[in-house]
Amino acid sequence: MRTRLLTRILAPAAVALLLLGGGVATAATATAVLVGRTNTATHATVLANPHGTPLSLAAGASAPPLTVNSATQVAHLNADYLDGLHAGALQRRVTGSCVARSAVLAVSAAGAVTCSAQTYSVVWQVLVSADGSQQVAHAGVSVARTSSGDYTLMWNGFPGRAVPYCTGIGRSPVLVSMSSDDDGSGSARLSFAAADTAFSCALVAFG
Repeated sequence: MRTRLLTRILAPAAVALLLLGGGVATAATATAVLVGRTNTATHATVLANPHGTPLSLAAGASAPPLTVNSATQVAHLNADYLDGLHAGALQRRVTGSCVARSAVLAVSAAGAVTCSAQTYSVVWQVLVSADGSQQVAHAGVSVARTSSGDYTLMWNGFPGRAVPYCTGIGRSPVLVSMSSDDDGSGSARLSFAAADTAFSCALVAFG
């Protein structure tokens, strides 16, 4: 009776010892990852799943799913967004160049450039007194002073679309409106805040 009782007590203990022994042997080379604890390892921990995604991280709405302590670049880690912007919204490095006597007209999102062969043409000038009279003016350029104190600059006969560059004497003008056509004509309205100011304009045509 006594022998049977000891057998019943010692048999489960032996099985437990064998299991624990196996666990201790495994622990010598690898340990279980403890959730909610700081885990330390001397080698990389590899997660492998030949049938699908090996790791899924779910975080709260206001918390990042992953944090790192190094700024070293991670190879092959692709991100679909940068500060909430998709890659298609980012400007790539500009590539290509324009030949001599041409300029960059536009840059695509991919970095390719579109060149324009437009060149600067003849510069025409006009000098206007405070009362609106023209002191010096090229043929085809006229200026009129409005009742509100603004000045209307008009031009025609240019060899291409023209743009005026004006400066006041003691006061900078405000360009109220402007129109410029490919046929070499156009107009611009300048304001000096109702002040009587002499000014000069240079009209540059783009051929």
